[in-house]
Amino acid sequence: MTEVKGMPPEPEKVAASDLAAMASAAGTQAGARIGLVSRIDYGGEGFRLPAIIAGFDILKNEGTHMNMLIGGLVNGKELEAQMKVFVAEVQYQDKEQNRIFKELAQLSATDRKKARKAQIEAQFYMKTARDLADIIPQMLIPDPEDPSKKKIVDLFIVTSRVLDGKIGLTIARLLSGIRPDIRVWHEGGDRFPVKYLGKDKILWALAPMEGNFRGEYYSTVAEAMIKRKKKQSTKKKPFMWIVGGMASAINKPRGELDFRYVTVPALHRLEEVRVSENQQGVRIVELPPKAVLTGDEAHDAEETNRADRYLVRTYNLKDTISQELTFIAPPPDATDTQKRIIEYMKEGEDGWTTPGLLRSNLGLSPETIAAEMAALQAMKPLQKKGQSFPGISFDEAAKKYCFNLAGVQRKLRYVMPSSPWDEDRIVSFACIHGGSIETDIEFFVNEVPKIILANKATVFVGAGDHIEGMSHNLDKKGELIAGFNNHTLQEMFSAHTTGTVIIKVFNERFRAAMLKLGDKKPSEEKLRGMINEFLLLYMFIPGNHDCWQANEGHIPLKVYTLTLESFILDEVERILGEYSLESPPHLKDLVAHKVHSPGYNVSAKRYWQVFPLPSGLMACIQHPYMSRMKTTSGRPQQMLEFATRHDCQVSIGANFHVAECIEDWGSDLGQCVSLEVGTIKHGSNYERNQMKMVDQGVGYLRILSKNKRIYMTESAFYGEPRPRPPVDNLVIINEFIEKFGIKKLKI
Repeated sequence: MTEVKGMPPEPEKVAASDLAAMASAAGTQAGARIGLVSRIDYGGEGFRLPAIIAGFDILKNEGTHMNMLIGGLVNGKELEAQMKVFVAEVQYQDKEQNRIFKELAQLSATDRKKARKAQIEAQFYMKTARDLADIIPQMLIPDPEDPSKKKIVDLFIVTSRVLDGKIGLTIARLLSGIRPDIRVWHEGGDRFPVKYLGKDKILWALAPMEGNFRGEYYSTVAEAMIKRKKKQSTKKKPFMWIVGGMASAINKPRGELDFRYVTVPALHRLEEVRVSENQQGVRIVELPPKAVLTGDEAHDAEETNRADRYLVRTYNLKDTISQELTFIAPPPDATDTQKRIIEYMKEGEDGWTTPGLLRSNLGLSPETIAAEMAALQAMKPLQKKGQSFPGISFDEAAKKYCFNLAGVQRKLRYVMPSSPWDEDRIVSFACIHGGSIETDIEFFVNEVPKIILANKATVFVGAGDHIEGMSHNLDKKGELIAGFNNHTLQEMFSAHTTGTVIIKVFNERFRAAMLKLGDKKPSEEKLRGMINEFLLLYMFIPGNHDCWQANEGHIPLKVYTLTLESFILDEVERILGEYSLESPPHLKDLVAHKVHSPGYNVSAKRYWQVFPLPSGLMACIQHPYMSRMKTTSGRPQQMLEFATRHDCQVSIGANFHVAECIEDWGSDLGQCVSLEVGTIKHGSNYERNQMKMVDQGVGYLRILSKNKRIYMTESAFYGEPRPRPPVDNLVIINEFIEKFGIKKLKI
């Protein structure tokens, strides 16, 4: 795993491994990584060159094969205003200096004025384009077709009429003429074929073209844009939609919706914040090779490799951008008093002070303030990584001393957090509904262990509804597998099902460790450490189906918990016996420690749905007794809000049988993430009668954090692409009665 000093390490890849290095015998690239950027906002107050440098450094470290800037190359509104000022200033200079333009001499006075204005505007456009050409970093990677050579990574730009305005498209086209690696595609959106992934692997990027996008929920505008484009277009639907301009971070799989999409954070300091705008950073979409990326309608043998689907990574830069004043340092020749003033200005979030504040808080005389501030204003900006000085100016109208905005925008250099990182790798499931005829047990016990192993997960989460339950006459309606008409059997069955996944993962990891040891046998302490390391940390809560039996005086999931612990203990002892190893002392306690059953932790004063992750981050596991919303991000956002109220940065929730991952940043906890997971069922009569589709499968979440602040998240969803038919109870009955020579029943 490679690292760039001062930057987050390149994440370890699952299944597809390091796609930049992988190549087939023909020398072609295996899979692809797409870098996603939005809203660098050139010309606006929020524009930050250090953020752009940091963002593109991440893309370089990731080894992206193509990059997209979707909406917000420039701040069209602000740049239009700046152009008007520029035109007015040049026209004034023309008049003052009595400039004569021979090429315009034959025109009338009115036409000459218009033509000269057009010349000045063209000058402004080119000046801006050249500046952007210098600002936007260029990337080189090994050529996929000849690894001995280097290849420039293309940056595709899609402008937005709302964000960039007409001026943005003009500047973008000029920029593409200056930089051969920059390509400007259709305003508002375009279709992007991805090389080396097979035929018709299309990503469709969209940028807002009309209206505002204020709203409480992150998904509202993005999904409206996609649905509107789908109705307008006659072209084949893409593999994935990518929506820029929203300053949000959503990863929505296909299932509930008939399309999948991701949204892109902003890469500037958000100033005019809309309710739904929150994320600052960059994203990576990693697409697997052709074999597992066939279309949604194709179900050939290659499609069955479900443990290698696309990954979405979010790199959070909002912590860094929000603390940008901390990277300001006094110039080397600053006096002690000047250093005190600079540090005082840095303490304020907006980087300004007044003579009165300096007098009252630093005890300086008016004469000292005037002299020292005059000296500071005369000092030139200093550009040095982590020790930049942007300069200081005096706002005459506000009577405030401020750090120069231009210096903050261009002269600062951020110091990004670096390894070592705390890491959490989590695979989550919910709504397995043990005992239901609709549950895909084959997927769960055969594929989920592969998914856990491929993603190197150490945490397993069950977010409720472990059994189907008996309420609403489900047994009489034929919703239960024959014989599962009581809660005890359902809980025992679900415990054995979950335990099978845990043991399959343990067995594979333990086997690999024993192979490394060869003929040596581990010591008792070493063996205990191996068992503790290779057993998944399993955290679970009850759901509404589990809790129906509470009305009858039963403790939900009590039988499930006891059965699961007993199952794991027996299986671990069996596996140890296969290697002629004796069980270490207190093995039962060790197993119980890895199974976090529900309850109230009196000593920690925490409710049952709040658990610490290995990194120290707190996770809130939820199963709200609510129905889903038409606005898909509504429930994940509500669950995350509830989680953060309990000081949790990670929310994992379910009950709605749909999947989605959203991220949100708050000043107290920093970056937070909400993973909503679907169901192990492929649907139910209840949902089909309400015309509801479900997201079948499990969710994966990887988190890199430091000092309990999240800097990178990686999410993915894995499901069975081919829905299996429900269990036919008549088949079970007929298999039984056939043993006695009884003729099969027919219904």
